[in-house]
Amino acid sequence: MKTTKLLFSFSIAIILLAGCSDDNSDEMTTGTELKADFSFTDDDSTFTFTNLSDSGKTYRWDFGDLGFISNEENPVHTYTIGGKLLVSLTVTDENGNEGYIAKPISAPEIIQIDIAIDGDFDDWEHVDVAYENTSGEGAIQKMKVWTVGENVNFYLEGTSDMNMELVQIYLDSDGDPNSGFSSDDWPDSSGAEIMYEGPFENEDNWGEFYQQGEGTDWAFDDTVEGSSAEDLNISAIVNIGDGIKAVEFSINKSILGSLGDTLGIGILELNSGYSTLSVFPDNGKFVEIEL
Repeated sequence: MKTTKLLFSFSIAIILLAGCSDDNSDEMTTGTELKADFSFTDDDSTFTFTNLSDSGKTYRWDFGDLGFISNEENPVHTYTIGGKLLVSLTVTDENGNEGYIAKPISAPEIIQIDIAIDGDFDDWEHVDVAYENTSGEGAIQKMKVWTVGENVNFYLEGTSDMNMELVQIYLDSDGDPNSGFSSDDWPDSSGAEIMYEGPFENEDNWGEFYQQGEGTDWAFDDTVEGSSAEDLNISAIVNIGDGIKAVEFSINKSILGSLGDTLGIGILELNSGYSTLSVFPDNGKFVEIEL
């Protein structure tokens, strides 16, 4: 009888041990480290991150710029700061296991541009040239444009003959070269809805903004409602050396009406007798500016 009791007890112990082993089978993966990985591509300051991790269920991205995070699997992020940054990804699976990886990226330097119409042209240093005359003819030779903010800002550079005694600025404000008035000076593409005519002078500026009227020419009694010469803010014309002059000016967007995606511009420099001294641009169509 004693032998039988011992065998029975031993059998019960084996069964209990086997049961304990089965109960803990799901817990044996807990704490297993996942393999986390990602790749990325960039378009200027906008980065697209692609998750390459194994068995992830939730994701936490830290983009390395002042705490901006995402829980998307494949996020897109635009940086407002530049330089070398560390991007990290933490992946968690359905059992609570985690994987972590961090990779360095290089975001483009963010250049702050604040245009002031004051005759000091240093703030144009990082603005690209919108157009430069290829023929070399005419006093106006180069244009830069900055459209951020309530104004459209322009920088003109020209020869020592650029005096801007009288100018006509033609503006395709709706972005459609087939609407508005065309011009023989820009036969390939013009279509201006608004024209400014006047001198580039800060004192006693009698200039006006005119809008498209009826017929095929400008109606000089049809000015843009609410506009005045002050809506064209002009700096002094400055000799910047080597026979080169520069001037900057801005036009308030509010007088341009309903703007399209682009703004077209062409400029005539005239003398007091309305003879043309300079046509800009010289390629037969307006300079087209993205807004």
